[in-house]
Amino acid sequence: MFPTWSQQSGYPLLTVTRNYNTNTFTVTQTFYNDNKTLTSDKTFYVPFNYVSRSKFDFRDTTASHYLLNVKEINITDTAVGADDWLILNKQSTGYYRINYDTRNWQLIADGLVERPTIVHPRNRAQLLYDAYRFVTYDRLEHAILLRLLAYLPGEDQYAPWYIASSIITNYYGYLNGHADYEQFKLFVQSLVSNAYELLQVNDVPGEQFLRKYTRNLVVNLACTFGLENCLVDSNNKLKTVINGGSPIEPNTRSQAYCNGLRHASDTDYNYFYNDLLKSTDTTYKSLLLSGL
Repeated sequence: MFPTWSQQSGYPLLTVTRNYNTNTFTVTQTFYNDNKTLTSDKTFYVPFNYVSRSKFDFRDTTASHYLLNVKEINITDTAVGADDWLILNKQSTGYYRINYDTRNWQLIADGLVERPTIVHPRNRAQLLYDAYRFVTYDRLEHAILLRLLAYLPGEDQYAPWYIASSIITNYYGYLNGHADYEQFKLFVQSLVSNAYELLQVNDVPGEQFLRKYTRNLVVNLACTFGLENCLVDSNNKLKTVINGGSPIEPNTRSQAYCNGLRHASDTDYNYFYNDLLKSTDTTYKSLLLSGL
């Protein structure tokens, strides 16, 4: 098993093709390359497992099937119904990407919207990241990725939000200034508003560090895409500083200055601009420059 991984570079792409009439599916391995026109005869010893909408136990990550240096295997010992989603690689323990047929991607997207927490957060993150890579290199349609993102109002975990934030930020780079940007902006607001209302802009004493990191991601997205509550709340944190109140927590300081100044009055803006001119603290000046 190990030499197929240690003595050759790269990793495999598993492609899952379902037969919805017989409730079976085929798993095919190819050597993964971003350029899909490049081919290779490399094969790997690939252990894998799967879950479905009917049997969604993500706890046991033991392999149930193997690709033993072969290109393809047909899985017939399954009770996966035609309307069930199917996901390979419980908890993303295997080192490979996974593509599915279009219908299964759609079933996964619909299942995430219906019950997002039924899928393990590591798998939610992998689904988003794999789909984005496939879209980037013309292996998957943009519509599938956007349909996957539509479940985010029910997401509160760091790993999926980290991937989603990267995807949305990349789309922002493409669409900012485009005629369709306003529509995309409203779409992102709809994705992030629930998470923002849950997390808000202030740290909570004693909360887990991943919760803090998730807040930073959500606040940045919410304010970048003009969610009104985020802009107002961030600006209010700056007003607290102006009025001599408590300093902003280090974990949220960058977000508060950058996003709060987007909604600042001339008086607030001038206060921090004058602070910039007077300050001799390099770190503080850098923080102000990023916001101003």
